Amino acid sequence: MSVSAVDLPKSSALWAHVQAGDFLDCYRATAVPIELGMEEAVRTALNHMPGWVRWLMDIRNRIVGPLGLKAGKHSRKGEAGEDAPLEMSAPSERIVFTVRERYENEIILGEDDRHLDFRVSVFRTPVAWYVATWVHPHAWYGWLYLYTIMPFHKAIMYLSARRLEEVQRPLACDHL
Repeated sequence: MSVSAVDLPKSSALWAHVQAGDFLDCYRATAVPIELGMEEAVRTALNHMPGWVRWLMDIRNRIVGPLGLKAGKHSRKGEAGEDAPLEMSAPSERIVFTVRERYENEIILGEDDRHLDFRVSVFRTPVAWYVATWVHPHAWYGWLYLYTIMPFHKAIMYLSARRLEEVQRPLACDHL
């Protein structure tokens, strides 16, 4: 496996969101089949979270829901979880999050809330795939939330990039 934390390439559309003081992180996966399609990459990277991630998201949703923040449907099977179909033909459709932007080599998903706005990008170049997150906190409570989840976020995003490398490569004799 060859996943590493890197700077997001400047050719990513996610840079259009970044302002001074925002949070941005990125993980690069280089051992990904070149024939992997964008929708399959997003599905692979973001839809199939391990059980511990779904458990953490359920806890998060129970805590932030009463505070008036979006609780999300990130961990509910069938609503945006493992068994949810991926229909991403237009912006504003949901996979794990709402699809905000779609390009030939990048899909950007995300949500806006009163504590922070965030986007997750799955971006490909001729030599690698990138999974990146941009966060724009609103006031101190947005930063508090971001720093509280940071250790979990980094582990989840690393795993998302690593899952791209675990995609099965077609066998040379598949056409026989």
